[in-house]
Amino acid sequence: ICSRFPKRRLPRRAKRGARNSPCCAIARSSLRDLFEPQVWGAFWRVVVEGDAPAEVARAQGVSVWAVYKAKSRVLLRLREELEGLVEG
Repeated sequence: ICSRFPKRRLPRRAKRGARNSPCCAIARSSLRDLFEPQVWGAFWRVVVEGDAPAEVARAQGVSVWAVYKAKSRVLLRLREELEGLVEG
């Protein structure tokens, strides 16, 4: 479902409102516990907070690639959960 929408970066101001979106609610309630805290933290900071991957990588002491991988893993699982809701 999420892959049907074009990917675009929202301004930081718009991202703050995104924290209350249905996608964020699903992510927080059902997905957060499926990932290590560092993986979830990288995803959340990049996707929801709008922080730069390089900034998150520095803060976590990991490579930028690891941040992108974390983001990818969580988004893949989120898409799977959302597709299940639409199909079910």
